[in-house]
Amino acid sequence: ETWPQVTLVLPVKGCRQYSLRNWSSHLAVQYRGPLEFVFVTESEEDPATGPLQGLVRGAAASGLNARVLVAGLSQHCSQKAFNLVAGARAAAPSSR
Repeated sequence: ETWPQVTLVLPVKGCRQYSLRNWSSHLAVQYRGPLEFVFVTESEEDPATGPLQGLVRGAAASGLNARVLVAGLSQHCSQKAFNLVAGARAAAPSSR
C-alpha cells in the first residue's frame, strides 16, 4: 500500500520553557509515507526561530524532512492564519 506525502504546517510564535519539547514531539509522529514538517515564524527575530533552526538541523541529521519558514508580517489577517497559508504554499507539490 502506498501512503501519500503529508506536510505538517506548524505556526509558531515565541519560545517558552517547554516549547522545544513540544516541537520535538511533533517530529516524533509516526506515519508510513513521506512526511514533511514546516515550522513557520513571523520573523527571524521571533524568539522561536533560532531554537527551531537548531531543532531542524538535528532532525535533518536524523533523516527527517523539516525546515523553518519565515513568513513575514501579516497585513490583512491574523498572524497565525498568515503563517498557516505561507506554510501550505511552501509545502511539497506532491503533499496532501
